[in-house]
Amino acid sequence: MHWSHFCKTHETQSRLKDQDIERLKRGGCYEREKQRGKGKQEGAAVEPQREEKVEKGEEEQVGWGMRFSRSSLILIVVFLCFLSGCDRPTLTGIELDKIDTSQDPIQKSCSSDEPIIQEFKSSRFTMVPLAEYKISGVVVSKETYSSDWDGEVLPMDLAIAWGKLAEPENGRYVTYSQGNRWYHYQWKKGSPVDPSYIISHSSNNHIIPASKNIYRAIKTIKKKDRVVLKGFLVNLKGTYKGQTVTLNTSLSRTDTGNGSCELFYVSYVRIEAKVYE
Repeated sequence: MHWSHFCKTHETQSRLKDQDIERLKRGGCYEREKQRGKGKQEGAAVEPQREEKVEKGEEEQVGWGMRFSRSSLILIVVFLCFLSGCDRPTLTGIELDKIDTSQDPIQKSCSSDEPIIQEFKSSRFTMVPLAEYKISGVVVSKETYSSDWDGEVLPMDLAIAWGKLAEPENGRYVTYSQGNRWYHYQWKKGSPVDPSYIISHSSNNHIIPASKNIYRAIKTIKKKDRVVLKGFLVNLKGTYKGQTVTLNTSLSRTDTGNGSCELFYVSYVRIEAKVYE
């Protein structure tokens, strides 16, 4: 089974009216005191003993209740921790300089072509690095996938733009969308950039996280975030439920159609100032 339907862009000129274009802008603790021996009178030995027994029993009940409450509290904390993001990525650094989104991605020959292997429950993939790759830009669209073989190894696509496309004043002229591994854009009347510029200054990146921490970091990325991603462009081959699957990367920023997406093995993520490795 050969998968080659992954692609980069689909051009459509918007025929929006001017009014349509304008419309698109836009716990304490409880302390118990015992009063043992206070108020005792001579000849009343039996009754105080009974009171002491009652107090001891009450102590045991309070102690059991405290143990129960402590266990419940721990379970609640663990549950809330799970809901609120104990699965969040581990920060490995801070970069205070502003991300430069004006430059083209940097692509260099690999110093090693040693294959990278990833294994999942029902699949195994081998990736051959073709180029070292670094991209700095603005995320213009994001799509996640979880089904089939590509959902395992390629859980997310990021459409990233740079150059004039990353400038906020130009954002109202171009819109982006993704679906089924395709990346689409539309441009409006009066746009300062033409389709050829959009093609050469944006890309649809099929992301292969190098680690769980990178995966968690990628999941936190939002549209309009400024990011820097580093890693390798790779060709992939593997087996999924006994069938062979293959997918190759693009090595050009100006191609379109099937096979024009970057198959990006990511080992470094910077989101604004936060760095994850």
